[in-house]
Amino acid sequence: MSAPGFGGSTRLVEVLHIPDCPNHQSLMARLPRIAAQSGVNAIVVERIIADEASARAERFLGSPTVRVDGIDVDSHTSARHGIDLSCRLYRTETGLQGTPPDQWITRALRRPPSFGGSSDRP
Repeated sequence: MSAPGFGGSTRLVEVLHIPDCPNHQSLMARLPRIAAQSGVNAIVVERIIADEASARAERFLGSPTVRVDGIDVDSHTSARHGIDLSCRLYRTETGLQGTPPDQWITRALRRPPSFGGSSDRP
């Protein structure tokens, strides 16, 4: 299936998490549905962040972190600094939750791919 409006591009969805993250499995279970409803091709890659060096290298803001094509689905991450080897909380309209809302992931999947644009990576 081709991604509408994106010339058939495939989006890379990275799920970064610490070992034994309590929110990781529920997020992984939702991602295929979210991608299908977004109408895009998506490859989902899980990456375990097990130590501070890895967290620093990835600018890891907590578990789970979801990035689409290298960009965090939380639009407020540019204001955050540092790393966190613990559970991540997402501030949403309905309060704090342990995974990003489906709408944030959908929005990230549907935005045009960034060619040389900004990324959360150094």
